[in-house]
Amino acid sequence: MGIIENKIKNRARTFFGNFKYDLFFAPSRINLIGEHLDYNGGYVLPAAIDIGSYIAIRKNGTNKIRLRSLNAKVYRELEIGEDFNPKNNWLNYPLGMVNFLKKRGYNVEGFDGVIMGNIPTGSGLSSSASLEILIGYCMSELFNDGKIDNKILAEVGMDVENKFIGLNSGIMDQFAIAMGRKDKMILLDTSNLNFSYEDIDLDNNALMILNTKKHRKLTDSKYNERKAECDKSLEIINRTKNYKFLSEISTNEMDEVLSLLNEDTLVKRVRHIITENQRVLDFIKASREKDYVYMGSLLNESDRSLKDDYEVTGYELDTITSLARYFGALGARMTGAGFGGCAIALIKSKDRSYFKRALLTEYKNKTSLSGEIYEVVISDGPRRIIE
Repeated sequence: MGIIENKIKNRARTFFGNFKYDLFFAPSRINLIGEHLDYNGGYVLPAAIDIGSYIAIRKNGTNKIRLRSLNAKVYRELEIGEDFNPKNNWLNYPLGMVNFLKKRGYNVEGFDGVIMGNIPTGSGLSSSASLEILIGYCMSELFNDGKIDNKILAEVGMDVENKFIGLNSGIMDQFAIAMGRKDKMILLDTSNLNFSYEDIDLDNNALMILNTKKHRKLTDSKYNERKAECDKSLEIINRTKNYKFLSEISTNEMDEVLSLLNEDTLVKRVRHIITENQRVLDFIKASREKDYVYMGSLLNESDRSLKDDYEVTGYELDTITSLARYFGALGARMTGAGFGGCAIALIKSKDRSYFKRALLTEYKNKTSLSGEIYEVVISDGPRRIIE
């Protein structure tokens, strides 16, 4: 067992008694390309990564959820079936997951657990989705003989975000975490949840996560506003067209469709959705052909679109991606919802040390923030940790 596993197991015994505890892990995720497309029915290209959330857990024979986090101070004893309460803080995510699994007819019972994660706080690497899938997977293993399909866990996690937390997000984060596979990207069509695993062979290149250390909270951001703008755009377009999702609009149809919109802001939002959807398909083709230069240019195009058309970046993200390109990255772009958090960069493997040192020094000079850089390691999905 690793340091985290030993720590949560020992703390569980301290908090809840000297019982046998099961250990589980759920990863976090990055999205290589295809940003803000999952709630527009588009293609996305995420992957699970090897940082995530850990839990030591046991059945407690009651209807109570007793969870402690070694990353957060809030502790409240909850009853299964309780409503959302802002005072519950992070505990709303596991509570929602348990409640929504119960609504679907699965068996859920009370449990004691200690959680610890190594996902950087506010990084946009889906700590909430990781927690949801972790708890869902535990409910499957402990109370349902492991028979809840991971795809169902992803759907339930999205329901929790939309209907319990109040964030109008798509399914990408939960799906990537629940369905993750080592060394594989997931090409997911969010309009129907058809997906395929894609090899990622970077040869002499490396993918790096660039953490701006600019924390952001989605429910306080303009995330729901972007979703509303997309919904409004689709409604206007469908006065004369018949699309189920904005992502159905091809680049060939783009000019005609954009002419139907009467606000510059909506034109920009829809242009991003259409062009980003095509970039995902182009990125897959480039990846299969090992055309790393083109892969990098697509990352750059995506970043420009997210900055200028979708307007979800901000000073820190713009600074860190610009510096990444300046210090030799083939391409860089923000990843996740934006408004802070992380970017990714495709770099030459031999340049790792120089790239990290030079970028972090100059980033601090420009922002006064101590950024962080980690190399991407693509991981399997949720799993039991065998002692």
